[in-house]
Amino acid sequence: ELHLHDNPIGNEGAEAFADAFQYNFTLINLYFAQCKVTREDIRKDIKEYLKRNRNMEKQLWEDSWKSSEMRPWRRAKLMVVGQGRAGKSCTVRSLLGQEFDPNMESTIGACLMKTESKQNGSDWQEQKEQQSFAARHAAGLYLEKLNMVRGKNKDDLAALSDGEREEVVKHATIEYYKKNRKKKVSGDAPGASAGDNAMLDVAKKYEQDLILKASEEGDAIRYSIWDYGGQEVFYTLHHLFLTKHGMYMVVFNMRELLDNPVEAKEYLSFWLNSITMHAPQAPVMMVGTFLDMVESTGELKKVNAIVKQILGSNFSQVVKNDDKDTKYFFPVNNTDKNTVNSIRAKIETVTREQNYVNTMIKICWMAFLDKLLEDSDESWYTLKKVKEMASGFGISGSECDRILELFHELGILIHLTGTTNLRNIVTTNPQWLIDSLSQVIRDESLHKYDEEKIETAGLTEELSRLTKDAILSRDLTLHFWGHEKEDFLLDLMRRTLLLSDWEFGEEGMYLVPSLLRDNRNDVDILREQVADEQTDYMCQFDFSGSYLPTGIFQRLVCLWVNHSGRNKASEEPILSKSNAKVWYGGNVVYLRKERTKICLTVRDEDFAKKALSITKSMLWKIKQDVMGEGLSWDIILENVNYGKGKINTDSLNLNRSFATFKKAQKLKLAPWFETANQEPKRDIPIENFELNSFLDAL
Repeated sequence: ELHLHDNPIGNEGAEAFADAFQYNFTLINLYFAQCKVTREDIRKDIKEYLKRNRNMEKQLWEDSWKSSEMRPWRRAKLMVVGQGRAGKSCTVRSLLGQEFDPNMESTIGACLMKTESKQNGSDWQEQKEQQSFAARHAAGLYLEKLNMVRGKNKDDLAALSDGEREEVVKHATIEYYKKNRKKKVSGDAPGASAGDNAMLDVAKKYEQDLILKASEEGDAIRYSIWDYGGQEVFYTLHHLFLTKHGMYMVVFNMRELLDNPVEAKEYLSFWLNSITMHAPQAPVMMVGTFLDMVESTGELKKVNAIVKQILGSNFSQVVKNDDKDTKYFFPVNNTDKNTVNSIRAKIETVTREQNYVNTMIKICWMAFLDKLLEDSDESWYTLKKVKEMASGFGISGSECDRILELFHELGILIHLTGTTNLRNIVTTNPQWLIDSLSQVIRDESLHKYDEEKIETAGLTEELSRLTKDAILSRDLTLHFWGHEKEDFLLDLMRRTLLLSDWEFGEEGMYLVPSLLRDNRNDVDILREQVADEQTDYMCQFDFSGSYLPTGIFQRLVCLWVNHSGRNKASEEPILSKSNAKVWYGGNVVYLRKERTKICLTVRDEDFAKKALSITKSMLWKIKQDVMGEGLSWDIILENVNYGKGKINTDSLNLNRSFATFKKAQKLKLAPWFETANQEPKRDIPIENFELNSFLDAL
């Protein structure tokens, strides 16, 4: 707009304005009040030019919605991980320019936020309300088109040939505008596809405020921030949500690293290995909190040396804090928001270097996403329903699959694809899903249940059994989730191996292995194995070549308990956090988790080969469905004949001898092999095998 109130401009000046409109396509309001312009023909011409510009802008806006052109989405996912109480959530608050809250409670499960960056690392702002993805995308396309029009200014025209210049000027005249202006589109456009008409229905009005905001944002990056709960009980859950398209921030307490370096090194290594397993190419920033409790520059140098030692040569994706690559972490004091500025700027710089940020997106993809998210009461849809929605925007089934993969990787929705049944569900509200699962999987010592409501519902005993024995009742799930969501959530937990049916004399009961505790069962199971040292057979699944993630043992127990429950002759399993005694009919299997190993022990020589085959297949299924290709292990088998090439072990402090799988195969080592021709392969088909079919095949 341009206001010329009380300006001494006269007819000559107004005529100059009218001539300038041959080259100006962006001014849409010009005010001449109290000016000395007496020629009505000039006023009329200026009004026509302004009308031309307004209609041109509206037409550009409508064309942007119908456009098949693509532009970068500039979307990223920031995942914040680390041990509980390390200051992850406070660091996120600092990034968002929010005040430090000393009474902030620890995160339950994970907390999701949306924000967008500004230029030069300035404050980010959390988006509280859902905004139209398509409208913002259209605004970006509109600005690109408008800038092309703006490019035809007087200086540009001077560089054109006479014929080109005459063509541009001709298009700018009132006469050309009057002759060729387009009528407003109403209803379905003739010859348009269903997708085109759907887009016209969405583009209902020209949104000046949105375009102004898009102009101010420029090439801002929008982030989905996932703040993961740091308590160990959540680690089994987190593996479902660590994605390759994103940036990771590993947060640690510098004071704790200095005072308890052994424990701190262990959990930092855990997170670095977890990230590498799921996202080997994703950039990682190490962020040290509680800078105000670090007493000197010397202590900061010591922290840097410890972090450098932990990283070694294994984590090249870690982002350094200086140009010389000598500072391996970013210190922050969350009581002082200024200390986070360099972190915010580095996140933006590194994010812009990632290829996925510049993924080209069609506006119909964004309109489809808006459609998916428009009903806040719907938290998930079947894949069939999602593809029906997509077809309404002219999106094919295969294109929809690609879109869902991108949206999942960027944290917009959740679409797990490990099995056909998981693939058939699209969760459009990730926070709802995490909150629902975290009503069951939580650290009860920190995140208390509402015991008053539990007591009122008459479920006190059920809650006690859940927290002490990890056995969940159907009545409790109904209390947590309600009728409408209960079946869906139970099925999801089964298929992601967070839960198994408990088929031991009770109906409607489930085992949640991530809630198992260290207890008396550990001692009893270990003592039993030691007592039968001479009559049992042990093999080890050794993860020391990579690492043993939290969640593998729990899921293995989940599968063995499920398998056991299908045999009516099986006794009730005896379970704890690190040990399990499971029956399959009359056969007994012992499972034990060590720091980098899972040990399998059996008593019956005739069952040993079968137990090995079953456990191998179960681990492959866990890898296929949940953990991904980054998970690997070696198999080491007990050599009861004390053959050559033995490997010593300290497991259970027993004097055992072990051989590698290949050595055992070559020796035809009993009871694991009967012939030398057996290959180290998966014994049961795994890929895309549904849980029930997989268990049947065992």
